[in-house]
Amino acid sequence: MSPRELKTPLTRAEEARLVERLRAGDRAAQTELVLRYQDRLVRQACELLGDRALAEDVVQETWLVVLENMHRFEGRSNLLTWLTGITLNRAKDVRRKRSRIVPLSSRYEAIERPDGPETSSATRLPEGQLTTESTAERTVLQRERSRALKKAIETLPATQRSVVVLELRGCGPAQTRETLRITDLARRVRLSRARTLLRERLVPFAA
Repeated sequence: MSPRELKTPLTRAEEARLVERLRAGDRAAQTELVLRYQDRLVRQACELLGDRALAEDVVQETWLVVLENMHRFEGRSNLLTWLTGITLNRAKDVRRKRSRIVPLSSRYEAIERPDGPETSSATRLPEGQLTTESTAERTVLQRERSRALKKAIETLPATQRSVVVLELRGCGPAQTRETLRITDLARRVRLSRARTLLRERLVPFAA
């Protein structure tokens, strides 16, 4: 299907046929669904979150929810309206969770920026001592983070862990799909779910 065709709105009859194909597990229909609506949904999620990478994760989660619940789509509204509602609800949930989580970076901000506004002249150490101690402490903290991340990855479900491990090894999307024999949508969804779980499991480390 050409880009021009994907940009053309579906008629009610065309949408109904697409929905039936999705309910039947048609992979080509799944690909068409993603190509047709991915960018639009990401833009809408990004408006709420202000973070494109996080918005993309939210949309991948949306695809998982949609494919698992196509039988619940009754056609009262059009498909895009349904997709948008799911996406925005998930984006709002993520935004609420983010407001309660201390970012990993904030814990190390004083070390990464020792001369920042948090460090007054009264408490600032001599330059040589500051450099030595901050470097040593940064190394320890990096090791802690690496151990925490490794442990969190090991607790992931096998299907998600395999995608994450391949990504960390530098495998591209095509190689990951070929190695695991999965669709690109499945790869995206597994990676998105893994990222969500990793964020949740690393919250105690970030606090």
